[in-house]
Amino acid sequence: MKKENDVLILDLNSTTPVYTAYFSDALNKVGFNSKIFGKKRVYETKHLDYLDFDYIENIFCISNKIKNNTLKKILEIVEYFINWLNVLFLSKKYKIIHIQWLPLTKYFVLWDYLMVFLLLKINNNVYYTVHNVIPHNNKSKRIRNNYKKLYKLLPNLVVHTQSTKEKLNKDFNINENKILVSAHGPIYHQLKNDSISRKEKTVGIIGNISKYKRIEDSIKAIKSLHNEGIDVNLIIAGSGPNKYVKKLNKLIKTTDLNSSVKIINRYLDIQEMLEWYQEIRGLLVTYEEIEMSGAVMTALPLGTPVIAYDVGGLNEVIENNYNGRLVKKGDIKGIANSIKWILDKDESELSLNCKKSIEKFSWRDIAKSLKETYLANI
Repeated sequence: MKKENDVLILDLNSTTPVYTAYFSDALNKVGFNSKIFGKKRVYETKHLDYLDFDYIENIFCISNKIKNNTLKKILEIVEYFINWLNVLFLSKKYKIIHIQWLPLTKYFVLWDYLMVFLLLKINNNVYYTVHNVIPHNNKSKRIRNNYKKLYKLLPNLVVHTQSTKEKLNKDFNINENKILVSAHGPIYHQLKNDSISRKEKTVGIIGNISKYKRIEDSIKAIKSLHNEGIDVNLIIAGSGPNKYVKKLNKLIKTTDLNSSVKIINRYLDIQEMLEWYQEIRGLLVTYEEIEMSGAVMTALPLGTPVIAYDVGGLNEVIENNYNGRLVKKGDIKGIANSIKWILDKDESELSLNCKKSIEKFSWRDIAKSLKETYLANI
């Protein structure tokens, strides 16, 4: 028998297993019994034993045993199809279904659309978190239309910022009454290592290396500072496509920054990633577009200020001249000046500002707000 506090969280491909774990833990702490249906990424969640989250065991997954990349990708698609059918069966046992990602929509909307349509026939208490209105590095009309169809179909959309809500309403003609703003909570801060000290003149870009992050702009900002005689280092750490990394290395070479800009192009385990966040004086977020950034919500609770382009909903988290700086997109000089601002500020004071600024984004408050919405719609 369904209970009002039973929530099924869907992240079939484990697109963001860490976020999903924090999300599930928050719901459980305010009285829900939530379960995650998705592939386990143990290497990403093994350090999160302080959280209360649990996966449903009967997910179909054999691709993790395959080494051939082509075969692996084919099997992952087959798994996705099969696991969606499992969702339709499981949905009868849960009062609330909360979908985190529908990654196939980007390529082929019909399957996700059909599955959501059938899911709503079984259980209409369905929520979908719009982490990104449109996937990164994708601006085609076809992909935009795919997501618009899905947003129209879904009865409840959850977004992390007011900016995203306004975008869905204005650009996709989505009724604002079915859009709930629910903040992105801080992540990883419980794993902070207090023995790590900051590198005096180092800023960084931590996480996946991708085109939408406009990493070239950060490199150019470092060059601008060097032209002023200011010695600053930039660390770019994370995995990315070789073609893009080669392009960045070429820019580093042509700007004569080989000794000042370092790219670490590989997967970072959690401990190494957090060490970088705690060693740099500031995180650079020169993104083309973003709704909300997990990198920002990792940096600030660790006391690391953020310099970012003023895009999406970042201005709802970054407070100018308090926990970081917001710069107009494309303003290389503005990024350079903001780096100087961070280096000139008292490190302890700025770090404390970052930690204080994130207190209003507590997971408990996020979950309590969701609880009110869930129960009101049952």
